[in-house]
Amino acid sequence: MGGKLFRTFSFFSAMLSFFLLVGIFAILFTYAQDALHEFGFDFLWTEQWEPGEDDEGGIFGGYIPILGTLLSTIIAMVIAIPLAMGIAIFLTEIASVNVAKP
Repeated sequence: MGGKLFRTFSFFSAMLSFFLLVGIFAILFTYAQDALHEFGFDFLWTEQWEPGEDDEGGIFGGYIPILGTLLSTIIAMVIAIPLAMGIAIFLTEIASVNVAKP
C-alpha cells in the first residue's frame, strides 16, 4: 500500500513539475516574440550594447552577460565542490562520532 501510494505521488509530482516547466517556457516564448522579431536569435552572440537615443531602437547583445553568468557559476563551483567534498570526507572518515552527529 505504502509503495503504491508513494509511486503515485511521485508520478503526479513529476508530471506537475514537467507541465509547470513547459508552461513557463511557453509563457516566456510568447512574451519574447516582439524581442525575437526585433533582434532575432543573433542577440545571444552579439557583444554590442548600444542603447538608442529617445525612442530609437538600440543594439543589445546578450553574449557578455551570458558569459559573465557562466564564468561566475564556474568560479563558484570551483570553490564549493572541493570544500563540500572535504567536509564530507572529514565528517565520514576522520571526525569523531560526537562531531559527526548533528
